[in-house]
Amino acid sequence: MSLPVVLIVDHESEARSILEAGFIAKARVLQADSIAEAEELLHAHTVSVLICRDDLPGETGIMFLARYNGIHPWERRILLCPELDSELAVFLINEAQVFRCVTFPLEPAILIQSVEVALQESQRIQVLFNLGNENEQLRQKLTTATNPGFSATQVSQSWVRAFPRMVVIILLTFAGVLVLGTVTLLLLYVLKSLLGIDLIPGGHLKDVLG
Repeated sequence: MSLPVVLIVDHESEARSILEAGFIAKARVLQADSIAEAEELLHAHTVSVLICRDDLPGETGIMFLARYNGIHPWERRILLCPELDSELAVFLINEAQVFRCVTFPLEPAILIQSVEVALQESQRIQVLFNLGNENEQLRQKLTTATNPGFSATQVSQSWVRAFPRMVVIILLTFAGVLVLGTVTLLLLYVLKSLLGIDLIPGGHLKDVLG
């Protein structure tokens, strides 16, 4: 099983050094020195935890995280930044979808603990996401096995299309039986009344009609 990937977007190496020492054999730690390099790595790898420094050259980490929606739903985000006021913290949670903030100066224990929690949460969400996909695939297989060549939607649509035709056929059949019965009774009446031919001896039309 491949190791989860932790990507650090930082033009300095402090955070990477801390994590590489703390996550040996637990995660693969990558670093991007710029936003452009980070975007390339995000498309090339399945990233579980994205760590971004705020004071990046060109575009701040906050604005990058707010702009970048993420490729995988289980990706967790950590921002390395100075102390934040409450309004900015709310913006980070709502708009940038930041999972944790780690403030400067970086304390190795706090950074490692934050990444460990983010990795656990990422793995939990990925398991749930994969289970949801497996359940959907199983449902589709069962539907196909029950109705070969048709999906549940196609079967439903075919019944809807066929229903008016079935109603018309039933009505025509009923009308045909009714007409045939009426003609037969009239023919028997004419034969008996006018020609004296009684095909049903002892029977009367009034008895048939009740």
